[in-house]
Amino acid sequence: MKSIDRTRAALVLTALLGLGATQAQTNPTLKAPPKQLPAIEQGALDIIKGMSTTLANAKTLQFQARVQSEAPSIDGIAVIYTSHTEFALQRPNKLAVSSSGQGQPSELIYDGKIVIGSTPESDIVAVTEAPSTIDAMSEFMFDKAGIYFPGGMILLSDPYSNLTGDLRAAFIVEKSKLVGGVETDVVVLAGSGVEGQFWIGSKDKLPYMMTMIYSKEPNRPRVTVEFKDWKLNASIEAKRFSTEKIARAIKADFARTDAPLK
Repeated sequence: MKSIDRTRAALVLTALLGLGATQAQTNPTLKAPPKQLPAIEQGALDIIKGMSTTLANAKTLQFQARVQSEAPSIDGIAVIYTSHTEFALQRPNKLAVSSSGQGQPSELIYDGKIVIGSTPESDIVAVTEAPSTIDAMSEFMFDKAGIYFPGGMILLSDPYSNLTGDLRAAFIVEKSKLVGGVETDVVVLAGSGVEGQFWIGSKDKLPYMMTMIYSKEPNRPRVTVEFKDWKLNASIEAKRFSTEKIARAIKADFARTDAPLK
């Protein structure tokens, strides 16, 4: 996960919905909101606050996420990479993340003392000591190895502060029943360098989708995260956070993938 302290920005993307066949030859004109409307709507902040409080108050979180990340290929053409991730989090200091998709499946486990990373096909396990909270560990692992989860700020102890730290715009788009199979409030937030849109359950206050555009990065890459199978305050077996596998594995340290070869 990439700590939002690294970006201090909320996630935002204004989505253009597809037009019907009869409108295929025309492009709609998007008008700016009236000048009297506030750049930051209190109603939008209230929705984000409700989501943040729901997540922060949960002692355990379990969910699945599908991530679609846009990145340029060698010739500059945008390519979409898709992954599936399963999360188990127990506050204040346990986290297990299993990912599959393009590339090798991988697993990251944090037990409050160490972080291990492994793949099923290898006997080598990356190991490092880590700080004693999920918040501190998240920033530590990004600095050390470039490891982060898009949208990972929602897992921190204070999602609201991280999402609204340098907010310049926030507004409600609409209500929708097209995401997550429930009614959601669609909210746009904009910060410095990251812009995005949230689909948040109107009743349960859980995120069902977020889209992000990193406006200061080359090619303005986009990421979409869809969440499902939320379980809050459900018991998690202790073995889910077990790091015993390092006892029989070849150990190595984490390293950034962009680090120069020695």
